[in-house]
Amino acid sequence: MDEWRSVRGWHVVFALLAVTTAASLIPDWTSMAILAALCAWYVATGVRAMRNERGLLYILGAAPLTVVLYGLNPIGSIMLFALYPQMWALLPTRQAIAGTAVVIAVITTLGTGGTGFGLVFGGVTLVVSLALGLWITRIIEQSRNRAALVIKERQRLAREIHDTLAQGFAAMLLQLEAIEAEIGANEHITKARRVAKDNLAEARALVDALAPPDLRACSLPDALKRLAIAENACFALTGRPKALPATQEVMLLRAVQEALANVGKHARANRTEVKLHYGDTVHLQVTDDGVGFDPVRAKGFGLTAMRSRAQETGALLTIDSTPGSGTKLSLEIPA
Repeated sequence: MDEWRSVRGWHVVFALLAVTTAASLIPDWTSMAILAALCAWYVATGVRAMRNERGLLYILGAAPLTVVLYGLNPIGSIMLFALYPQMWALLPTRQAIAGTAVVIAVITTLGTGGTGFGLVFGGVTLVVSLALGLWITRIIEQSRNRAALVIKERQRLAREIHDTLAQGFAAMLLQLEAIEAEIGANEHITKARRVAKDNLAEARALVDALAPPDLRACSLPDALKRLAIAENACFALTGRPKALPATQEVMLLRAVQEALANVGKHARANRTEVKLHYGDTVHLQVTDDGVGFDPVRAKGFGLTAMRSRAQETGALLTIDSTPGSGTKLSLEIPA
């Protein structure tokens, strides 16, 4: 989940706006019924949308309900303060712009009857809303980039500790054991072995601590299965799972997270599958039947980071997609 998407914060804001609106609507029970329907729709679809970015379905229900609420009672405009940020947080930029323009056009017509003043007011509102929405989008993108940089730095530190300190202590421990076997037990050698062993354990603990929480709590297949279920995707495991270097497991986990996030944000897919195969090579595949895209022209930060992580860990990344024909992402780790 992105750092910007603190779901509790979104829930608290929505709840406060809904309570404020309800308190102001009493005793307008018709409007109260529409507000109740909006709250129920948020619980049914919005909560999940805030977790996995599949926001189009939620917005398609929330926008008409909010507009109807405003049409019945101007106090309902309070809920627009929830709707606009949700549009920009959950929809691609073009869809958010279109949705914002449509909502503002409708509420301006309802509120002013399409008079000259109303058109001017609607235009100013649209400009302000678009500026605010683009600012929200920028903040979200910056948050994602910062989170990705933090993850990359944690992975770099884990690799450095593993390849230098941990390997060095392991080699030192082997040398001390060889010396002890050759010349016999010695108090100084025993102390040196204990120090090397303790420091090796500390180095390995640091590497484990820098791994993603999902991989600290369970195996890679279990982590991918939980992630797929959370994103409404199918998961399939074939072959006998085997341990991989921590950097490669992190790379596979991050690739699936990014792929599923892109599916939810852009693909409009009906079915998404995550397949993990252990054999002579480890093969990961994420497929969807969505709208597809042109991988050559795609310059998103997530895809760039995915390619970089694959290259750093010796994996082969291929993305097969064309507009209108879905997407297949494959990662293969040689034996």
